[in-house]
Amino acid sequence: MPGKKQKFQRHRGTKLNTFAEDFLRYVEETARLFYRVKSCKAQATYLTPYGKRIEYTLLSPHIKEVNEQTRKLDVPCRLIIHFKDKFLIRNKKRWSQVMYMCYLLTYKPIAEGLGIENVSSSKQEKISENKPDPIDLETEREKVFKTFKEGNAVRTFILALDGDVDFKPDAVVRLLDRMLKNPDVGASCGRIIPKGSGPMVWYQKFEYAVSHWLQKATEHVFGCVLCSPGCFSLFRASALLNSNILKTYLKEPSTGLEYIQYDQGEDRLLSTLLLQKNFKLEYTAASDAYTYVPEGFFEFFNQRRRWAPSTLANIFEIIISASSVTNANKYISKLYLVYHMFLFASSLITPGTIFLMILGATKLAFPVIPTWLAFLINLTLVCIVIVGCMLADGKTQLRIAAVISAIYSLMMVVVLFGLIIDAISSGFCSVTTYFFLYVAGIFFLAAVLHPREFFNIFYGALYFLAVPTTSMLLLVYALGNLHVTSWGTRESNKTKRRKKQGLEDVDDSFFCCGLCRCSCTPKIIMDRESSKESTTPKKKENTTKKGKGKQNKKDKKDNKDAKNTETSRTSSLDKEIAQNTEKSSPPNQEEDNAEYTEKNSKPNQESVEKTLEVCKEETLFWETVIAKHLKSKTTENPRKKESLTDLRNGVFAGFVMINLIYITVVFVITQANELNSDVFTVRLPCPNRSGTFDVDPISVVFTITFGLVLFLQFVGMLIHRFSTFMHIVAVSNMSKIISPKKYTKSKTIYDNSNDLLEKSRRMWGHEDKNSREKEGPDEESV
Repeated sequence: MPGKKQKFQRHRGTKLNTFAEDFLRYVEETARLFYRVKSCKAQATYLTPYGKRIEYTLLSPHIKEVNEQTRKLDVPCRLIIHFKDKFLIRNKKRWSQVMYMCYLLTYKPIAEGLGIENVSSSKQEKISENKPDPIDLETEREKVFKTFKEGNAVRTFILALDGDVDFKPDAVVRLLDRMLKNPDVGASCGRIIPKGSGPMVWYQKFEYAVSHWLQKATEHVFGCVLCSPGCFSLFRASALLNSNILKTYLKEPSTGLEYIQYDQGEDRLLSTLLLQKNFKLEYTAASDAYTYVPEGFFEFFNQRRRWAPSTLANIFEIIISASSVTNANKYISKLYLVYHMFLFASSLITPGTIFLMILGATKLAFPVIPTWLAFLINLTLVCIVIVGCMLADGKTQLRIAAVISAIYSLMMVVVLFGLIIDAISSGFCSVTTYFFLYVAGIFFLAAVLHPREFFNIFYGALYFLAVPTTSMLLLVYALGNLHVTSWGTRESNKTKRRKKQGLEDVDDSFFCCGLCRCSCTPKIIMDRESSKESTTPKKKENTTKKGKGKQNKKDKKDNKDAKNTETSRTSSLDKEIAQNTEKSSPPNQEEDNAEYTEKNSKPNQESVEKTLEVCKEETLFWETVIAKHLKSKTTENPRKKESLTDLRNGVFAGFVMINLIYITVVFVITQANELNSDVFTVRLPCPNRSGTFDVDPISVVFTITFGLVLFLQFVGMLIHRFSTFMHIVAVSNMSKIISPKKYTKSKTIYDNSNDLLEKSRRMWGHEDKNSREKEGPDEESV
């Protein structure tokens, strides 16, 4: 029976599902249309213990003017795609990262050092005759790995990406600049810019901008960035090879807090591990990357349900291990940790602060409403969300949150009018008015200092309306669902239904490692796919309409949510890609492209069907890694649900109690002050009018405290802006700026690639460009 089971699993690893086949077809189409690659055919297909590996060789691009500069790029470029079978190897994002870390950092250096890379099983049998005995071979492996770890690992980097991230080569070069400047930098991240359309995207554009302008820049200047996001970051191999870092990252979580750290925010976990081992994490504002963000309310809440607990858990771990972190990492000081302690504490009482702010604004805007009534109305809305998080299912919770969010958005309009009334009645002699203008002024100056992103400041109005939703309701929802570990955005209705029934589909077993979507597929490709048999545009439209009419209603219902999000996301990208296609493809190539599309509408079947076996060394490596760390699991740990539920109950109860105590204390002091003739009020002269104005000591303390934090972030931003300016000036080609006419379009296409080649040669100590005998990567590997 074991033999039959092994044979069945082996058969599973030979079949690609429709998503994988579409992806391979789009790789060929995209390489042809956008990167002008002459040929993009699968050179080899390997059957591996985890599934399949398909290797492409991208031959030379179409070049109108052949010169010395373009001839240097006329070398093959390898594209390797790993397809995982979830029945053969463990799925989920962190385990995919574990897979490629072990492969790239442990197996590849040894394989290259021993000369066994890309050698099939039959060829290796011949080579193995001249190999030493197993004991000597194991010693040789250890020697090669030790040489790599102590030498080239410092100059080897891994670029972590999400499947929907868009960036230019310059962005990677800017990250590489930071890594080469300081060998202690374990990771460097760039500026993440949201893409998409709709109010939720507008809100996130302002949120991302402000967090990068102020918070990320301050972390970089005064200490270390606490999170290098996995969507676009460059990691140093020597840092990842640190025994404690890799060992901890490979660990199976056992407690509720570890489940939150390991499964909900793997990028934050890896960043925390790097910070604990004397590595610096930096933020490079000169490096831009574009990513799609949630466009719907439900999707946004599900995403932040993962992010918020993971962020709090990792910051909490750094705070409780403050002494060991400051002793181990010279870039983190105790004052820097005090700064994060304050931010951590303030984030926990932020819901209470928002609650009191809305209560005070309601009282200013509508004096006829009794204070106790406004308090009860506000408290009732929050309690509905709290009870819903404890008793209702996920979709019901999101519906409740959506309704309450709409009510609070209207109440924020009341808050705005309350601020205006307070400013006019007091003659602008009000602490609240001063603080509001102070915050708005800092945001405006930050936008001025970032001219390319200046228009994000206009989304600040939407951000203001969404403050109760994102700062109060979202945190309540996230902590109330602390026991839920599903990502909520990747599973289709079909997959969820099968999980409930205990069924699995063979066709759904394959997915591409590290690639989540094929949204970068050009719309022109999709149109050609739907009209393969048509020759005229008119016939093409009829074929498309006919195909749509035959679509099953049941499939429409099952995939309704997924299609809505994907259609809205790809619509803007399709337009952009279509424009790029017109620009990048020469007019005389349109017929060739159409002919190529007809011939290559499906993956190269000859190369896909001819599967090869990987070498014995690689097979042994994968079998060992899978058995030790990546073995596929059909059932979850029974203690996982129990530990997460206990953690949720304790954390959520403590969170609610802290905010209730905070609200009660402030509310009682405020009411006692009103009933006892403003006993806690200080009267100060008003410079804008005759007389005085009342100042509440509690509001003054909070205003000064948060004002100092915001001022500190503004100073950090100024320092980081100057650093970014010097970075851009240092890497800019001044002759290109002074005489732009000398740089033709055909020449500038390869500027970024040449910069990468020259930088890699300098990094590895190459002086002779054509030398392949010296140690280091060649042009092909670059």
